[in-house]
Amino acid sequence: MKVRLYLSLIAITIFSLSGFCQTDKLPRKNVDGKEFYIYTVDKSEGFYALFRKFGTSQSDIIKYNPEAKNGLKQSQTILIPIDDSTENTSRNEVSTNQQEKNNQERVFEVNSGNKFFNHTVKRGETLYAIALMYQIPIKDITDANPGTEQGIREGAILKIPQSYQTGKVPEPVSSQDKPKADTNEQFIFHTIESGETLYSVSKKYNTEIESILLNNPGISPSHFNIGTVLRIIPGIKKAVEKATKTEYTAYKVQKNETLYSIARHFNISVDDIIACNPGLKSIKKDQIINIPKTVQYIVPEKALTNDEIDRIYNRLYKCDKKEAVNVAVILPFMLNNKPDSKSNLYIDYYQGLLMAVDSLKRKGTSVNLYVYDSEGSDATVRSILNKKEMSAIDMIIAPEQDSQIEIIADYALKHNINVVNSFSLKSNEVTHNAKIFQTNIPHSYLYAEASNRFIKKFRNKEIVFLNSKEEGSSSKEFSKILKDDLNKEKITYKELNFDSELKVNALDDMLNQCSNVIFVPTSGSRTMLSKIMAPLVTFSNDHSDMDISLFGYPEWITYTNEQLNNYHKLNTFIFSRFYANVTDNDYKDFNSKYHYWYNQNMVNAYPLYAVLGFDTGLYFLEALRKYGHNFGNKTHNMHSKALQTDFQFERINNWSGFINKSFYFVNFTPAYNIVKIKN
Repeated sequence: MKVRLYLSLIAITIFSLSGFCQTDKLPRKNVDGKEFYIYTVDKSEGFYALFRKFGTSQSDIIKYNPEAKNGLKQSQTILIPIDDSTENTSRNEVSTNQQEKNNQERVFEVNSGNKFFNHTVKRGETLYAIALMYQIPIKDITDANPGTEQGIREGAILKIPQSYQTGKVPEPVSSQDKPKADTNEQFIFHTIESGETLYSVSKKYNTEIESILLNNPGISPSHFNIGTVLRIIPGIKKAVEKATKTEYTAYKVQKNETLYSIARHFNISVDDIIACNPGLKSIKKDQIINIPKTVQYIVPEKALTNDEIDRIYNRLYKCDKKEAVNVAVILPFMLNNKPDSKSNLYIDYYQGLLMAVDSLKRKGTSVNLYVYDSEGSDATVRSILNKKEMSAIDMIIAPEQDSQIEIIADYALKHNINVVNSFSLKSNEVTHNAKIFQTNIPHSYLYAEASNRFIKKFRNKEIVFLNSKEEGSSSKEFSKILKDDLNKEKITYKELNFDSELKVNALDDMLNQCSNVIFVPTSGSRTMLSKIMAPLVTFSNDHSDMDISLFGYPEWITYTNEQLNNYHKLNTFIFSRFYANVTDNDYKDFNSKYHYWYNQNMVNAYPLYAVLGFDTGLYFLEALRKYGHNFGNKTHNMHSKALQTDFQFERINNWSGFINKSFYFVNFTPAYNIVKIKN
């Protein structure tokens, strides 16, 4: 069964009266001599809905309402420019020119083949993440892709149902994940195909290239990759350009007619008739004369060149060096309460950030910090965002609470402010808000990237998984991913299962023919580590001729003090988002300065919050100084020299924010060195 989506062409489509807003009831406002309607955005209304009401394009709305650049919000008050296409129009007032009739309606057939679009699964993506990305229930994806309920693999092509075709508001992924106001605009999702360009896609959906770029900040003429997905608001093309020309009709003079009577009949002047009939001085019955007629026609649209599209892109995402950087820090310092361990961590983070500010000021960067205590309260955060100085803020460092990140993210998207999420791994704002920078790589991406790096580095070793039957399955996510990847690469591995104790003789029996081994426990728990460490050290001592390594988990960093000697004996590699090497000279210098500044030691935590604040400050403040508000599209040019946390940001999709995909392999070598491996 075919479903039709009617995409109306601005200024040439015949609308019914019910399709227009009753503009006579709207208040008006004159701004610099131009008339506007004052309009309040309804729930779930987007640019397409306003175009249907007023015939006003997205680009024109944004022109007079710059705050609408990143989407419309319920109850937002905007100005709608009044012109000929905005006033109520009846059917009898619309031109019936044949050329316009042929272009009145553009129909897209949405049949069983394209009620869906294709999504290619990226490394680390989960069904939950994809469902959040497109604001649809997981069940809709699994119903369209039988078997995916058992899991998805990198490179798999999923059919994702279009929600636009039914005109419904997408269902939330769960009761906790409700669609945001800026995601209710009923986008059509389009998968880029071979040979397509920004211009051809804009023509297909009768929309502006500028609109596609606004709604997909991850694309440009030079970054338009086959297989990636765009979100598009269709049918918001600017009014077509029209021109006039003169045509001539042959007319046979009737009995008793005069030039004057003929001119009145055709609503033209006698001079108009004489001008197109050279030498005509008088007329007689049955004489053939030319009658001029002014007709309107649509000027053919000229395809934009890549250079012209680049100019649009550079205007939308202009990068300028900033003389002064304005940053708001909104954290739960809990200054009106008795200090606790958590608030002390945020104070430590802030103190490290201050040291980064000082470092940049010494290099000539002017930084203005606005620091607020969120008090752990949503209401306090809203109150902070209403402060006058927030209008000049370039970046907000957000607290850990997800509800407060959501409040800040919505505000930041509306006001084009970057948001740094340094603390929460659970917030989903990054999946659909282009202004979010999540500095902690999410678990699924971390495990996928760690598995990929493991295979590149250790594929020639004998890989042995150590599995304690007493460990729960919930802690085995990484080892499952790694085994799947090894199987896909056709790399063999061994598994040794044990109960409460790992036996050295079991290792001897399994590995008596091996010379190069790496052990991978299937759990990172302290209990698992205590079960395997002594037997592995004994096995290593008994086989000094064997090249032995141990691979461990991020939480093992917190056990370093008690296990440091054993880590070195077993040539241990630990994958982790964070690592500060206390023997590193740069770290020693920072630690010394911290103690000098604050006359105290850093709070002992994992990660070290003072160092996290310092690393974050150096990276983002330098990015703002160098590229301004839109530094996100320049992250590939930015390199960090961090003490504890490096940054390598990538978008999840073409309209999302950024996640930090940087992490380390920390190698405790038998020579008692500690090597931090980035790549």
